[in-house]
Amino acid sequence: MRASICTFTGVEFFPLMPRVEDIRIADIAHALSCMPRFAGHTRSFYSVAQHCVLVSRLVPKHWALYGLLHDSAEAYLMDLPTPIKRLFPAYERAEQRLLGVIGQCFGLPELWQNAAPIKQADALALRIEQYHLMPEVPWWTREPIPAEHARMFEPLRPDHAEDAFLAAFEELTS
Repeated sequence: MRASICTFTGVEFFPLMPRVEDIRIADIAHALSCMPRFAGHTRSFYSVAQHCVLVSRLVPKHWALYGLLHDSAEAYLMDLPTPIKRLFPAYERAEQRLLGVIGQCFGLPELWQNAAPIKQADALALRIEQYHLMPEVPWWTREPIPAEHARMFEPLRPDHAEDAFLAAFEELTS
């Protein structure tokens, strides 16, 4: 059995045995742009790619590439909502291993994905996204968000989210 997937660019990719030479930013951008946040339970479609662009804008400038790529393993493993992901330690190990390989591909230091600025920005992005995209329900506590993030928030179509992700990547790596 070949435990591989065919990527958007035609690479035979082995998510559980990833190789640096198989990582393509086009594959990451495309897959994440088609993948919904919150398991798709938002008022309108909102992609993991757009979430990553948001995180890249919420961190200090020198952390922006880290923020953009923080969920990049999900391009190959899929996005699982955090409460579910925690139930599958093997998934979490595979995700961390894949993030390490992606980091190598783009010149990021080891364990970059666990950096405090990324975790903080990811948590703020979650609150912003909940505020704008999720229904108000009494059992799910919504934390307040900073006033500057309460302004208009526009979910992008997948093709526009992909373009935004690639443009951010180009800007941060050129």
